[in-house]
Amino acid sequence: MLRFGSPQPVFGEGQLKYNPTNEWIFPTVIATSSFPRQALAKWYMYYSPHDGPGGICLACADSLQGPWTEYDRNPVISREWPPHYRVSHVASPHALWIEERGELFLWFHGENTETRWASSEDGIHFQYGGIALTTADFANSTECSYGRVFRHRMPSRHNRYVLMLMGNIEGRCVLHLAWSADATTWSALRQPFLVVPEELGGHGASPWLLEDEGQLHVVYHNGWFIGDPAEYNIDSDFCAVPVNGDLQPCGPHRTLYPAREEYPDFKRVEDFALATDEAGNSFCFYGAGRRLKGRIFVMPVARSAGK
Repeated sequence: MLRFGSPQPVFGEGQLKYNPTNEWIFPTVIATSSFPRQALAKWYMYYSPHDGPGGICLACADSLQGPWTEYDRNPVISREWPPHYRVSHVASPHALWIEERGELFLWFHGENTETRWASSEDGIHFQYGGIALTTADFANSTECSYGRVFRHRMPSRHNRYVLMLMGNIEGRCVLHLAWSADATTWSALRQPFLVVPEELGGHGASPWLLEDEGQLHVVYHNGWFIGDPAEYNIDSDFCAVPVNGDLQPCGPHRTLYPAREEYPDFKRVEDFALATDEAGNSFCFYGAGRRLKGRIFVMPVARSAGK
């Protein structure tokens, strides 16, 4: 399906000015060609620390391969945004250009029970949008976080956009689904639309919608808890499952990219994100390394012949 090249770090050690916890997760990359104002570079990447205080951060580059330069006034969204909220942290940004609005929308969580959104014309200065979804939108879930949004019409719904995110039901990380006509007001499927099989660890997070050879897939990172789950020592790979137009699984789950035992993965990869430049070159941005010690890497991606 996909062939992955050699990973390279997006940031060098000691490069970042805003680095409160010395770990970075959940990259999302967007072209700035649609922005109505002059952008700092051709590509913007949003990312965040995992733990408090978190903070939604921005880096810029004229090539997907970098070099990436940190925006000098990070974070662009912080854990306090009077009068809208004051939370322990904000994290997991996902950016998408909304053509109907002529704006960039950015989704993020804070606390883990709520997915919020904000909008911007320049990708730097944001207006608070509100809360897109909470755990109350899903049955028995204690989390509503790590969401990604895609433009996709489901045959059974009157929608333009889908939002896939992570929930938590009795300690098991599951994937939830919501849909919207305008990317601001969401309807949710109460039950998980995707549960990872036990043979692949039983946990899933950070879903990405991928079309390959005419077939839709949901790509996610799985998780095996090693030792005491309270210690959150987790190994993970990238996995994929084919889905139909309504994003319901229609085939077996399989490992897409097994994490390396050595650097940079150390048996753990997360937060798959794909970006393609104007020449058709695709790159995977992802997090790697042990939990709470992660770094962001980029590697070229090629399409394989056959399945």
